[in-house]
Amino acid sequence: MNPREFCRLTGYSTALFLTYDFDAVFFERVVLRELWAGGTGDVLVVADSSRIDASLGRWDAGLIHLGRRYQLVRAAVNGAFHPKVIFRAGSSGAVAWIGTGNLTFGGWGGNREMSTTWHIGDSDATWVQDLMEQLDVWCPGTADHDVPERLRRLPSIESALASTAAGAGPVILSRPGDSLSSQIARRWVGRRFAEAKILTGSTDRDAAFLRWLHDSFGAERASVVVDPGNSSFDPVSLAKLHVEVKTLEAGGPTPLHAKVCWLSGPDGSAAIMGSANCSWSAWLRDPAVGGNIEAVAVYEAAPEELVNEISDLFDEGKAFVPLPPETDKTESHASGVRYSVTEITWDSRDCKLRIRFSRDVPITSKVTVKIDGEVAECRPLRSTSATWSATLSLQQSVRTRFATVTTASETGSEPEVQRHWVNSREDLIHAAHGRQIEDVINGLRRQAIPEEQQRMVRELHRIGAVLLSEPETFPDPVVTGGSWQENEKTEPDDEVKPVDPATLIRSMTDIPGKRGADYSGSPVGVSLFGVMRALFPEDFEGPVGDTVIDESPPKGKQAPRRTRQRAISGPVRNRLRAQMEKFIDEFRGSSFGEKCSARQFVQAAAYP
Repeated sequence: MNPREFCRLTGYSTALFLTYDFDAVFFERVVLRELWAGGTGDVLVVADSSRIDASLGRWDAGLIHLGRRYQLVRAAVNGAFHPKVIFRAGSSGAVAWIGTGNLTFGGWGGNREMSTTWHIGDSDATWVQDLMEQLDVWCPGTADHDVPERLRRLPSIESALASTAAGAGPVILSRPGDSLSSQIARRWVGRRFAEAKILTGSTDRDAAFLRWLHDSFGAERASVVVDPGNSSFDPVSLAKLHVEVKTLEAGGPTPLHAKVCWLSGPDGSAAIMGSANCSWSAWLRDPAVGGNIEAVAVYEAAPEELVNEISDLFDEGKAFVPLPPETDKTESHASGVRYSVTEITWDSRDCKLRIRFSRDVPITSKVTVKIDGEVAECRPLRSTSATWSATLSLQQSVRTRFATVTTASETGSEPEVQRHWVNSREDLIHAAHGRQIEDVINGLRRQAIPEEQQRMVRELHRIGAVLLSEPETFPDPVVTGGSWQENEKTEPDDEVKPVDPATLIRSMTDIPGKRGADYSGSPVGVSLFGVMRALFPEDFEGPVGDTVIDESPPKGKQAPRRTRQRAISGPVRNRLRAQMEKFIDEFRGSSFGEKCSARQFVQAAAYP
């Protein structure tokens, strides 16, 4: 399944992307639209900081949704952040995509890539637990838009995190203190392989990965398919190996970026596919001291489909002799900025702009920020801190904002000037919750098994709890300029007419205007009347249960074709009815009225 099809799968309200390279323009114009088509609105992208810096200058003009409909986070790692993973979860469970392509045009069609997808099951417990733990390390600043925490609260992820299943899962993530090579060596201890066939996007000079294959598993021969321009093999180093190495040029109209290691020998075959190139940094170097963060899918026996897919590259590839490289082609992640900006977030509740740096900035430094022509001086949150703040009364914006941050040291050295996008905390929260509600409601209507319907009701209960107990999730907009009292010309003696309740509840299909999906407007694109009819059919006229095709239409006329629809089970309706009664009791209670925001009040009033 290609990544675009994967993103269109429905029933998954939350999405996590791990990538090395990231193109925000491509993501907004292609990937984000596919996610919206699949009902996903809670989106977090974690990418390599150096690659973001390299691309940032090309984003300013055309971005609308960065920091508003999805959050991009710089991975806080010592080496290159190099995995290629898509992880989606929601009412339909959880699914994973592991591949070799970055979140760029090349990674999603311009290069030759490989990937695999599957539904998360019991065998995934170990690596899902590892992924959730590592997110806290990679993304220390996601509290402003806490996708990892919402992921953990989803039933499918809760189940994986609570599982006691042990053993090797289908995915390995490198982590500080445990490189890919050390994990593979433990997993395949005692196995022997005679030959390695490798596809890679790049290589290092010393062929450290090939040496490790020989030392660990006895590999004697290796065929490496790589574009010659991306090969850093040193012929002198290759000659010193106890491995017979053949380098092959893939050829073809598009660049080869796939990464596969296919091993065979007396103990059968095995394969590894994922983000890791044929290099020391990818496989052997500890991430704690600068090694890459990688993600690979591991096959105890090489799948026939994979072997068939890549065999021609080794059989027909044109051999070439590596030339002594001028530079190493492996990924670079060095940054020349001492106090690198990692995140900027604006909160409309208190008009506070918060800037997070990669390290503590001395209190004696002068930090200023400029947004939309407005300049403000920032102050540290503590005596010496990595987080600084300023007060800015920003107007609402329909585009991504960019800020210029200047950090001047008291030592008199040249000030550091950096540009960075601004996250709108309010917009991100609403993007997340809107899609989650739609996902749950649609899931409730299409599920046929009572147990699955019960799971939907549990998720609806979670949404109701957020509406009643988290006013910070629904901040009121900042009021600028004159108040409404100053602008209104209503006379005190004007007659106020009573409201007709029938005008307040309408089906979405009754509202005139543009039809079809409008992902920038109302977060729930389903008819409230239709949802209520599905949940409580006994309250509406017409038959209860399945509807069928009319077998005896009037003569000369064709019967309308109706969709077969299974009724929601009685226990599920009763449970939801009880939840709603409790919700309404709490909603009209004094404790809610004392603490809720105006926006929270509106959302809670509409929810039942």
